[in-house]
Amino acid sequence: MRIRCFITWSLLILLPFAVLPSCKTRSNSSELREIWFNLLDSKWKAAQEVSDKNEYIRSFGTLPLSGALQPAPWSNVIYTSESSGLAKRYLAKNNATEYRLDSAAEIKDTTKLSSIEKYDLLLGHKQWELTASERVRTRGDANKPVDPLRSLEQDWAAASLLFAEPSPVKIKADNGGDIAFSSGDIKGLLTRFVSQRSTTDDGVETRSLGGICRLDSDSYRRALESRTIAREAWKDLKFDDCFSVNAGAF
Repeated sequence: MRIRCFITWSLLILLPFAVLPSCKTRSNSSELREIWFNLLDSKWKAAQEVSDKNEYIRSFGTLPLSGALQPAPWSNVIYTSESSGLAKRYLAKNNATEYRLDSAAEIKDTTKLSSIEKYDLLLGHKQWELTASERVRTRGDANKPVDPLRSLEQDWAAASLLFAEPSPVKIKADNGGDIAFSSGDIKGLLTRFVSQRSTTDDGVETRSLGGICRLDSDSYRRALESRTIAREAWKDLKFDDCFSVNAGAF
């Protein structure tokens, strides 16, 4: 029960008015906001101060060659927008992203569901509201195009510092069935929560070292090799965004 309640609270934070049946917990939005602010003060304040002062060390030669964080941030698969984010069914052999949203009564095997579908099912959402929202976030629609500068990748590091690494857990839904959340499911949901809070005044501020380079690298390589690259294209190539930080170097 202790483990179940801990994971329930982790999930409960994601949606302000969610009530998860496994612990019969009821909490209003002000209590959740207090939990969130305490978390920011204890885990994020120091990092935010470095960010505000722009004190990042950008030269590899001046960085220490060893170091450690306690506790160590967790890692997992990145839920890319190109793959429908948390709406991708990672265990499905077919239609991992283009599946139809069936009614809850028609679902026989919840283990094949996406992370966000499981959470919708747990909360009793009949219309799969969160799954639909995730599809709009990653695909856009006529009223809300995809923001190329916002993705879960940007908030993954912050989530791994703010939250302890979750373990897999089974939670009983209202219909009496168990829904199994893998560690990766919960990590993705926590990252989505941080992403949502990052767009508000009381969220975390994340910054990127480097930018988004939209050049076709193969075309540029062939043009450079044949010495047929256009002058304007050469100017584009020199933009800082196309010389991002190689995370593997660190």
